[in-house]
This record gives sequence, C-alpha cells and structure tokens, in this order.
Amino acid sequence: MLMLPFIVLKPHKFALSYSIGNLLMMSSTLFLVGPKRQFQNMFSGERAMASGAYFGSMIGTIYAALGLRIYILVLLFIGQPTFRRTWAMTNFARQ
Repeated sequence: MLMLPFIVLKPHKFALSYSIGNLLMMSSTLFLVGPKRQFQNMFSGERAMASGAYFGSMIGTIYAALGLRIYILVLLFIGQPTFRRTWAMTNFARQ
C-alpha cells in the first residue's frame, strides 16, 4: 500500500524499483539450489516458455520506464511481471 501513490504519480520510478525487486527475488533462489540447477530447472520443457516470458516482461518494463517513458505503456508493463511470475509458479508447481 505504501508504494501505491508511486504507481500513479511516478510510474517510471515504481517500475524500476519493482523490476529490481523481481530480479533480487529471482536471484535469491540461486543460493538455495545453486545457479546451474536453477537455470536447468527454469529452462527445461514447458518452464522455458514461462521463464522466458517472465524475463522478457521485466526487460520490457525497464525499457518502457527508462527508454520510452510512455506513461500508459509503463502502467501496462508493470502488471506483466506479476502475471508472468504467477504463470511461472503454476507451471513449476504442476511439474
């Protein structure tokens, strides 16, 4: 709730903070299983599509926030990593 005003007032700043937070979250699991095993699990079978879409949406968020700086596009891209992360987690849980 604390970051909610940033989405409306400064979506570029929020998108950058949110993307960095997502990257830190993903990199924190490297300590649990190790980098090699983590990437093997992430990019095997159906998980490859989910992981690729997740990382692609984060790159799109950063590009829209820092490169294009289009307000509506940044707002659309902010929701993408959340959707992609949920999709990836459901794919990982099924297998």
